[in-house]
Amino acid sequence: MGFIERELDKLNAEILKTQDTQARDALHAARQALSWVLDPGHFKSPLETILGVDRGQSEIQLASQQARGIN
Repeated sequence: MGFIERELDKLNAEILKTQDTQARDALHAARQALSWVLDPGHFKSPLETILGVDRGQSEIQLASQQARGIN
């Protein structure tokens, strides 16, 4: 088991233990990002998760913002 898998196991354990909604949301976000690193074909990228868009839409949205000079 590699470093990322061990970290995912720790995150999963903390998600089950925590009652704090904000902490759980942050733990879920971290788990999502690490899962994407291991398997980008099956998980949304961190940007897609944060923006709440489907795959491919984040690139379109980012390109649109860059074209308008928004960073």
